[in-house]
Amino acid sequence: MRIIKFRAKAAYSNDWVYGNFIHSKRFEGCSNEFRIHEQETGIESDVLEETLGQFTGLHDKNGKEIYEGDIVRLAEGVHPIRFMRGCFGFRVKSGQRYDVGTFCNVEVLGNIHDNPELLTN
Repeated sequence: MRIIKFRAKAAYSNDWVYGNFIHSKRFEGCSNEFRIHEQETGIESDVLEETLGQFTGLHDKNGKEIYEGDIVRLAEGVHPIRFMRGCFGFRVKSGQRYDVGTFCNVEVLGNIHDNPELLTN
């Protein structure tokens, strides 16, 4: 059974927070609220929706958790992890799609929000 959790940047501190994703409206007429509830601390943080990424359930070769939006390196190059067609993976320039779970030598280098320059190399 896979652990379901998310990460996103806190709206007010720009720090990464990890836990359960909550999408709700607080008050009538207000825009949607996006929050992460950290189970260990019980703290809920407003988060930036565009930074939200789900844990893939996998770890890289160094034991680091792999999230949607992470940038990974492997023999085929450097790629962002996306959720597509029912699974987490990445696409290479030829258009070929790879499921990230099929690779054991994946290494997380950063993510598309903090390190977009990694994708231009």
